[in-house]
Amino acid sequence: MNALVCGLNTYLGKAILTSLQSENLHVYGIIRDASLLEARGANPINAKLFNVDIIRLSSLTFPILLPQIDVSFYFTQIPDLADEICIQYELLSLKNFIQLSKNNNCTRIVYFGRVYDKNNIIYIQQLFEKEGIRYTIVLKDVAIGNGSAFESFMQQMMTNKLIFLYKPIEKVILRPVCLSDFIQWVKQVDWQHDFINEYLEFGGQQAVEIEELMQLYLSKYSSPQKHKIITIPYECLAKLLNRIVSKVSYDHYADYINTMSKRTLTDNSKWTNLIPFQYSKIETAV
Repeated sequence: MNALVCGLNTYLGKAILTSLQSENLHVYGIIRDASLLEARGANPINAKLFNVDIIRLSSLTFPILLPQIDVSFYFTQIPDLADEICIQYELLSLKNFIQLSKNNNCTRIVYFGRVYDKNNIIYIQQLFEKEGIRYTIVLKDVAIGNGSAFESFMQQMMTNKLIFLYKPIEKVILRPVCLSDFIQWVKQVDWQHDFINEYLEFGGQQAVEIEELMQLYLSKYSSPQKHKIITIPYECLAKLLNRIVSKVSYDHYADYINTMSKRTLTDNSKWTNLIPFQYSKIETAV
């Protein structure tokens, strides 16, 4: 079986690329600059990579020809589908990827996004239906573990004594996804036949408050006594302090700030009865 992966600049895309290749599954990846990805990768990449700028592709001229592609995986590459410019960028990128998949005889695409984009995923669904694609949309909760965006965010935050946490007045509950769990789950699903034209969510088994999760990182990588977490109920102020005081770029805190702003618990009920799955403990994933 052959698979095509797009969105390799994301940590999930890179993790899937380096994990899926096997004797029975041949993986191909497209990225703007393959040499840069290989230079930065901590894990060896044994998949075949192609230099393709998916945004700049002409609908009439696609530069690569692959063997029969059985399933294509697309990882969202923009921070927030609620932003009008971002959603247009995402739809253009996805439309080109759909055409590239079709050109290689593939009409089966799995789209991976974030659970906070739930209210705007209808635009993605409409595009798939318009293009006649058999799709599955998978939205995940915040991922944790080596290489995840949340770990990168926490490593940056721990360079400062004061940690400014955007937190609305009500509790913020997450179901963090262990990165290794997510990869294992993707490998277990029969994407050629299961969940056709369906929307799924993937969250961890344990529900925790955001401060509990941050304390776990402090305990492992630093010391809770060295830092003071200051909760702020105003999103704009938290963004400002993170940028000016903590020097945290938007790329590092995008998932975190959006999760806090548009918090919603993931629901695994659509797939748990069909796929037996053993979760890792959060404490071992941090």
